[in-house]
Amino acid sequence: MTQPTLFEADAPPAPRPASEIAFVVYGIAMSAGSKRAMQHPRTGKIIVIDANPKSREWKSEVKDAARAAYSGPRIEGPVELIVRVFSTRAKAHFRTNGDLKPTAPRWKTSAPDATKLIRGIEDAITSAGNVWRDDAQVCRQLVTKEYGEPARVEITIRPLE
Repeated sequence: MTQPTLFEADAPPAPRPASEIAFVVYGIAMSAGSKRAMQHPRTGKIIVIDANPKSREWKSEVKDAARAAYSGPRIEGPVELIVRVFSTRAKAHFRTNGDLKPTAPRWKTSAPDATKLIRGIEDAITSAGNVWRDDAQVCRQLVTKEYGEPARVEITIRPLE
């Protein structure tokens, strides 16, 4: 192995895109619900609200986790978002001895739907303010709904450039 020349050793590293950001939010994921437009009672302006008020606390947890997971410069280009939602299984999926029944489903096909889950997560990460400028930067996404203990959401963000 050859020693680097003085020039190579002193050269600053080439600029690279931000590395992968990954974090976990524990608890039951809440869907963002359908958006609803209404007139503000005092100002008369049209406002858009989430139809699921229970999602406010969940989105706050996602926002805090995103802030804690990343302290680099805000990503300005396209990103990939990977979200794995893990839910606990129903008791009916298990035998009386605690073993999983062979007929137990692999995937969670019941509510909430994946698109409303991911929309709430994207909104929460945008409101964190330090990861990306806007959720419109998400150019590729994958969301899975699975069973697993404990209930949680695993979130990975990768710059595409």
